[in-house]
Amino acid sequence: MIKKIIQFSTPQPILIESILDLKRLHSPSTSDNYTKLAFFANDVCDLPTYLERSYQKKGTKLLSYDETLQLMFCLGEQLFHLENRGGSYLTLDSTKIFVVDDTHFLYLDDRVLPLDKNTNTIKITTPFSKKLPHLAPELKEADELPFIVSYKCVYYSVGSLLSSCLIPLEQLKGTKLYSFLERCFEEEAEERTLLYI
Repeated sequence: MIKKIIQFSTPQPILIESILDLKRLHSPSTSDNYTKLAFFANDVCDLPTYLERSYQKKGTKLLSYDETLQLMFCLGEQLFHLENRGGSYLTLDSTKIFVVDDTHFLYLDDRVLPLDKNTNTIKITTPFSKKLPHLAPELKEADELPFIVSYKCVYYSVGSLLSSCLIPLEQLKGTKLYSFLERCFEEEAEERTLLYI
């Protein structure tokens, strides 16, 4: 195993602690100022590279059903720990997802927004691109700042990202994963859940 170091440009205590809460990394450690996360692994790559490797092996850039389930569980668990520590995201970016030893998926984006636990909302105070992939419908409708939105807007993004890595959704009908994705795509953000049953 090789020591891997993830460097952030600013301190990221909420993000790093939420990753440590997962207890998935081998011998993790962090710098005192939370700008570095270190751990041991044989291989770490971003999701686009992982999908490219898949194409070289299997002739497809799509995740298998089981790989998609693993991605779903990893993202869901990390978001849960992030929310417990008072953070959230607007949307997910596939280039910020890293695959550790072909098994664990980590979301390493330093754009964590503070979560107001009293109202379950996040306040957007800086402009963002409405052309971002996997953006929830309510974010596309935002027309002035500041803008307050449910922290569950990122759940839509989880569903959209998973769908983009999979076979067409219609072929998944009747599966637990299809039902999970339906819950991510609820029209009302407050109705969205990351629930796999």
